[in-house]
Amino acid sequence: MKNIKLLLLATTANFIISSCDIVDDAKDTLDALDCAELLIKIDEEYDREDKDCSEISSDIDKILKRCSEFIDAEDRAQLEFYRDNCSDD
Repeated sequence: MKNIKLLLLATTANFIISSCDIVDDAKDTLDALDCAELLIKIDEEYDREDKDCSEISSDIDKILKRCSEFIDAEDRAQLEFYRDNCSDD
């Protein structure tokens, strides 16, 4: 009986640990999707005639801070270009 309880406990613990990994993977996927949506939004805002550069700059800073693990060097360079060359003229 003791071996059955030990086996059941080990199985339950394994299930809980593997479930946590799935949840973490799902969270990472959702975070990456949010970052992709923010990148698309910045591209669209930057191309608009009535853009607000202070808002774009603020959004870019948030993206660079929050999404650093999901963006590559090319995306980072593009965001920095947008921030450095945006003007409200």
